[in-house]
Amino acid sequence: MSNVMRLTGTEALVALLGKASNRQLVEGLASAGVEFVVIGGVALAYHGIRDPFEVDDLDLLLEPNKKTAETVTSALSAVLPNHSVVEEAIKPGSKIMFRFPNPFYADLIFGEEIEKAPQIIDGSILVMVGSTALRVASIDHLRTMKERVVENLRQELKTLEQNLNEFKEKLKRHERDLDALKAA
Repeated sequence: MSNVMRLTGTEALVALLGKASNRQLVEGLASAGVEFVVIGGVALAYHGIRDPFEVDDLDLLLEPNKKTAETVTSALSAVLPNHSVVEEAIKPGSKIMFRFPNPFYADLIFGEEIEKAPQIIDGSILVMVGSTALRVASIDHLRTMKERVVENLRQELKTLEQNLNEFKEKLKRHERDLDALKAA
């Protein structure tokens, strides 16, 4: 058995938010008054379900409303002076993905489970990381969101498999045509 201690709870959040300057993003959003909930791998690590070293980005769930759009735009302008967010892009189901060369690796998800976003925010766990208060999704809400993601991925896989079969049939027809042309 390994003597390595697995980080959970606040220790996991501290370790993960220090990764790739995500703390700067979280603190900027929090200080601007943006209401958000930490979801995804970081929340799973907080609850001890995923190893923090297996978390690849920071997922934040936000309500897609005018106030959120304005405060996110303002907060991002302060954190990333050369970055502009179009407020019209902030709508239910939209996602703003930050990847390199940005200083952080995060997804701002506006209203996934939109009908439940207020419940997820209200049912979240309030955690202090330094002087910043963060909301982390509850296990029940994470389970509900993960069930939705798994179902969506299963549907997507079915579509991909169907497209693959159609592609294989099309390839066979073209190969038969090519063989006939070579024999002619």
